[in-house]
Amino acid sequence: MSKTSVQIVEKVSKKKKLETSKNHLYCLTHTYDNEPRKYWVSAPYTLDTFDVIVAFIQYECSEIEESFGMDQEDVIKVLERFYGCKELETPDRISYYEVDLYENWEMFCGTADQIQSIELLKREGLNEVLAEFVEVFYQSKPEWRPKNECSTV
Repeated sequence: MSKTSVQIVEKVSKKKKLETSKNHLYCLTHTYDNEPRKYWVSAPYTLDTFDVIVAFIQYECSEIEESFGMDQEDVIKVLERFYGCKELETPDRISYYEVDLYENWEMFCGTADQIQSIELLKREGLNEVLAEFVEVFYQSKPEWRPKNECSTV
């Protein structure tokens, strides 16, 4: 029997430490890639914890700009900088877990508030880095930048 997203979030929120002593191999994909791309990541987290970390990163970014969808490269940069993960060019073993960013977002969307309240997931400077991704997005799509709604009279 597979666990629900609520059960997974509850389990992760009760942890005293996120990391494990063993690194696991993950393949990041995205349902809506124009052409399928696989990005390999070595991470010191169980699958449940890794899924919740990825969801946390995506939801934090969505708080800054909800129309911006992070891709695998963005998520990996955050994982490497803040969560002790390492991108691999090619997998170093046969056994791995696939994490689709779209499916992960959808799976945990009903628990976003709970995920965002888990203290062990928070990292100083994370929101500033996410804001940089959003700024690059705005530069490529200036029509998406919010207009200043305040007017001076």
